[in-house]
This record gives sequence, C-alpha cells and structure tokens, in this order.
Amino acid sequence: MGGDLIMAIKDYVKPYNDLKAFYDFDQHRYILTTSHANHQTGLNLEEIWQGVENLEWYLEYVSRVVYHYVGRYKPPHLFKKLTYYLSHSEEMRHAMIELMVDTIAYNFEDGGFLIAYQTGINLKEMKDLDININSAISVMGDQILKNFMLKDRQFKYAFDIENDTYGTEW
Repeated sequence: MGGDLIMAIKDYVKPYNDLKAFYDFDQHRYILTTSHANHQTGLNLEEIWQGVENLEWYLEYVSRVVYHYVGRYKPPHLFKKLTYYLSHSEEMRHAMIELMVDTIAYNFEDGGFLIAYQTGINLKEMKDLDININSAISVMGDQILKNFMLKDRQFKYAFDIENDTYGTEW
C-alpha cells in the first residue's frame, strides 16, 4: 500500500494467545482453547467429541464457520481488511470469542451450523425443510454481531492494513 498508515483502530493489538483463545497465523483467525470452550459453554466438549483431538478439530471448524459468517456482511474486496480488523482489535477479538462460545452452545441445542449439513428433506413426510445460512448463528449470536457492529457493510474506524500481504505478524 505504501505511504502513511492510518492506524485508527482504537484498541489496536497484535494477535496473541491467552487462556481464552489462540491465534492461527496460517488461517488468520482466533480459535478457542479447549478449557475456555468447556468452561464458557458448561459442556464437557472433550467427552462429547470423544477426545481432545476431535475437540480441537471441532473448535477450529467453529472458528472457520464464524469468521466466514461474519465475512458475509462485508463486500468481498474488504475480506482481507476484515481479517486484519478482527485480529488487531481487542474489542473484535472479544466479540469473536463471544460469538464462537455462543455458536458452540447453539450447536448443542438443536440448532447451529451443524444443521446446515442436513439435506433439508423430511423423508418421512417428503417435505423440504428450509435450512439456510441464517440458521448457522443463534438469535443471541445475531445480537452479538449487531452490538459489535459486525453486520455493518463498512468499518467503524478508518485504517489501513500494516502489511499489504498477510505478514508473519498477523
């Protein structure tokens, strides 16, 4: 990009790891830690997913779905900028963690993105069921998106990406 950077992300941080989530520098997104996911959902996810390895796969998958869901509200040409914003704003990190926790809880209450993989056909009654992307996130998750302004087409701050390519720092 070159030139002067506009660093107006008010709570700017470099991506980091803690007890809640770690940052996947290859995929450029946060993933919940197993202990935080268990504690915040009140579920024994390790038992549900029959082991740590399966649970880690599931948490990575939840992260992927949530990030792509959030990305649907921005024009495609802003996807890289969105990725940067989600990884460099402390507030957005918090929002994504909340959204991932809510998505896990929702998946275990007969909803969530897991039902999107169903055929949508009730074979017993031979009727189609309307299953779409909107059912991937709960009503509470939708409110999290609104509260953190993640459903807006534009960013609430004007900023440039530090490095035009995905740098090692993010």
